[in-house]
Amino acid sequence: MGAAVAKFIAQQKNLPEFVQFGLAHFFSRLVGYWGPNLLLYIIHKNGWFMKYKIQGGLGLDGVDPVFRYGFRMPSRELVMEALTANTITDTVVYWGVSYLFHKLLTMKRADEQKAIENGETDPSDEQKAITQTGTGKGWSYLRFDGPMPSAFTTAWQVAVGYIGYDFMFYWSHRALHHQSVYKYVHKVHHQFHTPVGPSCAHEHILESVAQLFNWYLPIGLAGYLNKDLHSSTLFYYNVFRWLETVDAHCGFEFPLSPFHAIPIFGGARMHDFHHREFWGNYGASMFWDWFCGTDQDFWTEVAEKAAEVAENAAEIAN
Repeated sequence: MGAAVAKFIAQQKNLPEFVQFGLAHFFSRLVGYWGPNLLLYIIHKNGWFMKYKIQGGLGLDGVDPVFRYGFRMPSRELVMEALTANTITDTVVYWGVSYLFHKLLTMKRADEQKAIENGETDPSDEQKAITQTGTGKGWSYLRFDGPMPSAFTTAWQVAVGYIGYDFMFYWSHRALHHQSVYKYVHKVHHQFHTPVGPSCAHEHILESVAQLFNWYLPIGLAGYLNKDLHSSTLFYYNVFRWLETVDAHCGFEFPLSPFHAIPIFGGARMHDFHHREFWGNYGASMFWDWFCGTDQDFWTEVAEKAAEVAENAAEIAN
């Protein structure tokens, strides 16, 4: 899929590069945000998989399992507000954002600037400059055509991007919970006490700006390290990030979800706790919360509920 998207983008040579950049994000949103949220809507509408619902649900054994509370859902008005805002963002706002962050990722490298100063390339002929000074444009080496990177290269660049994102997200997210700024900015996101898929992108404009830096600077670093960042890698990174954040906000703990099965990810259960309690579990992965001790309340509750379930099961058995 990434190859097909990259090929389509590369064919749009008559469009400005920032529009090509925006197309990579647009298609990744269709695959990683809108597609999963449509599936979640169908699941909710038909009442499927309720035993995996975190706040509410039947439970695997017919009794309230760990972390199951009374069934709660955000208001329909709040969900529609989030969906409407995201529709406007994708159709209108993001193209301006694409212009700014494309400019950020393609700020000239020293060798590009030197070639221009020496008269080796015309600063208006960006493609010629790319050909003569490197595989891609700017400090991130971003390119929209040429050969596809290998699967291994794509995988490690996405991994580097995610590790960098997790670091930046943890500390910026934790800062947004400080009492001096929380009620002015991050409280918008926490209107969803019970998260659902669309809530992952429901936020104040200032938080959106911070998130975009968290999002794009790390994948730009991956391009810098590799001296190449292909649009297909950008697409895969965006899809991965959208799938991860929709999963964290979906309200279901699906056992086959890789974000549940692979221990490094916090998954839906940890982030659901964050929305319910407002404190702790700030990271996308489990690492920074473990390292900084901001997951202790979560694990205390897990232990307490596990003991309660065990006690109830023992009483039933007797």
